[in-house]
Amino acid sequence: LFLSHTWGFENRRALLLELLDRVPVFEYSVYSINFTQALEPDASLPALRTDIQDDMNDSDVLVVLDGQYELYRDWLEYEIQVARNPAWTAKPVIAVVPLGAAVSGYLLNAADRVVPWDSRAIAAAIREACG
Repeated sequence: LFLSHTWGFENRRALLLELLDRVPVFEYSVYSINFTQALEPDASLPALRTDIQDDMNDSDVLVVLDGQYELYRDWLEYEIQVARNPAWTAKPVIAVVPLGAAVSGYLLNAADRVVPWDSRAIAAAIREACG
């Protein structure tokens, strides 16, 4: 799975992975750029975009952590654009919404599935998306 980039909110990313690790009989690999890679001195915008395309190509689904859409709008929209582009092997998009948060209008329209911050719901959506 390719996790959306919400740099600066690595704790939510880590929490999501902890939730998925607790799901019985659920195996996954994460393909995405981590916070450290994004801050490297040679991490130019074109290089980051190429890395996103390459990592997305290796994944089966894009999982977007909603709640920081306004802060990371450009990155999230780019990742969704890559996920939707058949030239880059189109991927389903799953939006994960934190408890008590409203879904951004853009993600509501762009996601194939919108699921709550719940390990079973997230894993079920990923399984369904991956066939």
